[in-house]
Amino acid sequence: MASSLDCQIKWLELNRTYATQWPNITRKKPAPADADEYKGMEGKFEKFFSDKPGG
Repeated sequence: MASSLDCQIKWLELNRTYATQWPNITRKKPAPADADEYKGMEGKFEKFFSDKPGG
């Protein structure tokens, strides 16, 4: 299992990469109808992450 520091570094690097490429979110949208199906799901990032803005 990754250490807390390893997890922090992963997210900091991800933020560093995409914060300059993606547009800022200025408005909150309603959650998708199936949002509850994904709560607690393991591996969501690996399964669903897209480097496309809004994707």
